[in-house]
Amino acid sequence: MAKGKTPRVADARTRAVRDISGIFAWAVAIQAAAFLAISISIAFATGLLAQAMANATNGAAALALLALDWVIDLVLALVIGYAGARRLLRALVRATPHPAKPATQLIPLAAFCAALLAVAVLVLLDAQLPQSVLGWTIEAGRDAAIVAIFWFSASRVVARGRL
Repeated sequence: MAKGKTPRVADARTRAVRDISGIFAWAVAIQAAAFLAISISIAFATGLLAQAMANATNGAAALALLALDWVIDLVLALVIGYAGARRLLRALVRATPHPAKPATQLIPLAAFCAALLAVAVLVLLDAQLPQSVLGWTIEAGRDAAIVAIFWFSASRVVARGRL
């Protein structure tokens, strides 16, 4: 073996780890930001509609609209988690040197981190609103479902292994 090959392999490994770390960080930030931007926009719009409905009619229609907002959040978590995981898988395959296997265990972890970040921001935003114990329990269930759906969608991408 030539002495000159060892530093190149070490440099390639260092470069790959640096690239994958950057890709992981960007994936977490982009998934969380996309989920928060869309979720907060939809929550704002449904909040305005619910307020108008509560003033015009009984509160049942407003409650149904808020429940629809939660369902939209869950579907949004599924779509963003799946799309983000597919993009992350593609980026990891491109960043990994040819003979090496891509680090696919990072994909569900990135989705999990993004979901936790998004839920933490949502909890901080909801902390300003006074709610009952039942309201906080329902919010905690929704937040746990969002995290689980992000994790599930990313795990399905890894299990399928398709780009």
